[in-house]
Amino acid sequence: MSLFWKRRPTDLHGLRLISLLVLASLLTAWPSRGDDPARGPLDDTSAVLAPVTTEFSLAQAAQPVPGLPSINPTQNASPEGQNAPAEEAPPMGETPATTTPPEEQPTAPLQIDAARISAVRSRVESSMELDEGQKQEAIGLLQNASDAIARTDALKQNQRRYPEQTVEIDSLRQTLEAQLKDAQQQQVQRPPEDAPLTELELEEANKRQELVKAQAELAEVEGKLAQRDERKQTIRARLQANPRELEEVNQKLAALEQSTAPAVLKEARQLSLLTEKRRLEAEPPALQAESAYISAQEAANVLQLQRQIWSAQVDKLQKEVAAWEREIRSQQSSDAENRAAAALQQANEQSSEALRNIYRANADIADQEVSIRQRTDNLLAKLKEIQERQARLKLDEEQIRARAEKIGSSTAFGIRLREQQKKIPNPR
Repeated sequence: MSLFWKRRPTDLHGLRLISLLVLASLLTAWPSRGDDPARGPLDDTSAVLAPVTTEFSLAQAAQPVPGLPSINPTQNASPEGQNAPAEEAPPMGETPATTTPPEEQPTAPLQIDAARISAVRSRVESSMELDEGQKQEAIGLLQNASDAIARTDALKQNQRRYPEQTVEIDSLRQTLEAQLKDAQQQQVQRPPEDAPLTELELEEANKRQELVKAQAELAEVEGKLAQRDERKQTIRARLQANPRELEEVNQKLAALEQSTAPAVLKEARQLSLLTEKRRLEAEPPALQAESAYISAQEAANVLQLQRQIWSAQVDKLQKEVAAWEREIRSQQSSDAENRAAAALQQANEQSSEALRNIYRANADIADQEVSIRQRTDNLLAKLKEIQERQARLKLDEEQIRARAEKIGSSTAFGIRLREQQKKIPNPR
């Protein structure tokens, strides 16, 4: 122990020399501070002769080394003065997770409905920056927007409705064929014998209403047949014009962004253009669905079958109404004759001359009624004959026109026309 303590100063001196040599070698490898104006130059001699203290080593260790992270605790501290938590390393064999930015939410579509149009209209009417002409323009544009919304809804409804009806064409054709067979097999009804006049008149009125309804249905079907080709041409024209009109609306919308008009007027123009754009976008699919439905109808002869059904109904009801009218006129004439005879009998039975004159006047009136009814029946019969002749002439005219389109003008055709002219009755 005594030897240890005796050698301790020498050992300490040796350790100090060793430390001095180590620090000198470190400072030799340390980067020069000559380029740092804040710290000044440092030569090797001053580094070697500087006293070795604990403060010096800590200060030198705290200096940043280029290319290495700083070990200065104050530089790695968090803003609150606390050390920032270290990030956890991923497990072995796994790649670190990357943080993806959140996806952008889609922009909500612009609300265009009757409520917004009404709100803009209220702003237009109460606006102080619009003159009267601009207000009228804005109100007209908003009305156009409302009409375009209604037409767009109708187009979308047609787009859903026509495909459903197209699928049902075959079953509809079978139903119509069965209805036509039943209509052709129905027998014309006759008035019951010995029926009271009041019942006959009531039944005749009912049948006349049914006849009017059947004639209206027949006219509607014939109108659809006549307009079918025209409607197909209209659909083709609209499908061709739609892209050009849609492009014009898009150009107007783009130009509207540069407009310097008042805000409420600009909004009215925008609503009018946007509703028109939506209508144009909804038009092609609706028209295509309608065109497919018309073609399916034409292939299944739906309208022709409907026309035949209603033609049979009209013909049957016309005959029934005529039969009831004849029976009613017959009973009315018989009733008038009976009243005339009864009035003459009562006139002969009266003792008073004044009463006899009254009954004779009643008998004369009844006789005049009978005469008028007879003449009415004759005129109605002639009218029926004229109507039948008119129908035959109309049919002949259609045949001649069709033949003229096929063969054109010729000598034989002129002879045929002169023969037909001789058969035409003189209206005088």
